[in-house]
Amino acid sequence: CAACHSIGGLGGRIGPSLDGIGARRSRDYIEQRISEGAIVVYSGTQYRPTKYSMPPAKLSQQEITQITDFLFTLRKKEK
Repeated sequence: CAACHSIGGLGGRIGPSLDGIGARRSRDYIEQRISEGAIVVYSGTQYRPTKYSMPPAKLSQQEITQITDFLFTLRKKEK
């Protein structure tokens, strides 16, 4: 995750920060993004994959639940 996402200012900058993600997104949304990835963006009038797409994770449902539980503990970074 840290290759693209940051936590507490550490990590990648391609994806959104994961600080406070639980306050912005639902559990279902987060688990779906982890398991299915985020592989499309709007471009013109149609959706298409990009080189910055988040791939689906090859994890068990238990692992996805554990990651999601952790993400819900992250508070929004104070400025």
